[in-house]
Amino acid sequence: MSSDNFINVLGYSLVSYPREDLSPLTLILAKKPSNFEIVGPFSKFLEKSPPEPEIIQNMVAANIEVAETSEMKTELGLDFFDGILKKILPAFSAEIKGGFSGADKIQILFENVLIDTIYPASIINYLPQCEPSKNSILFEFLAEESEDNEALLISEIIKSNSFSVISYDNKGKNFDAGVNIPEIIKINPDILKSDEKNKKITFKHDKHLIFGLKAFAIHLESWKERKPKYFHPFKAGERDGSERDIDYKILAPKKFVKFK
Repeated sequence: MSSDNFINVLGYSLVSYPREDLSPLTLILAKKPSNFEIVGPFSKFLEKSPPEPEIIQNMVAANIEVAETSEMKTELGLDFFDGILKKILPAFSAEIKGGFSGADKIQILFENVLIDTIYPASIINYLPQCEPSKNSILFEFLAEESEDNEALLISEIIKSNSFSVISYDNKGKNFDAGVNIPEIIKINPDILKSDEKNKKITFKHDKHLIFGLKAFAIHLESWKERKPKYFHPFKAGERDGSERDIDYKILAPKKFVKFK
């Protein structure tokens, strides 16, 4: 599956199942090539914890009217979409997925997009004031000094409460899968809508579900008897400490990020 035509290009990693339990300043421990573990709030692993930077919540994503995946094989897309269905219409999940039986590929569109974010300048100011607890998972993880280990902080999440699916048959022609589940649509008019004109089926939820995130690697400037001087978010090599030097990462390029 390739999501880089839009979501990856904007700097977001696409999470494998839409969720509600992620926020900026959540710590992720990554082991190459594809082991990602959410371990909790960053402050939980600090000996010295300054005031956290402000999280700006529910901002309208000015440059994102609709976020979309690329076309993907139906079985892969429905595996992802199953997480949405179980949140929105769990009793009809299997029947709705069956409505896509004639699709060779599907594309998912995320509408009514909002973001929760921390301004980069706040990140740059905050991290050098932080010091890890010696007894923390983070301390031991970074102390290994392994090239396969990477500690990541979420700086932004992107979320939606309206998800549309466009279906394509094996000749590449799109069709509205809603015609296959008319009774389910009829009894759930506030949640499910079939759009025959635009050839898509739309699901609405009362809450915004997180479908993507931005994250950056955190580094320690140096170790002295296993004591860090300070954290920083910058790439290796020459840098001037500006926003453009922040070491942002796509967690799983062209794939869904699956967390332990």
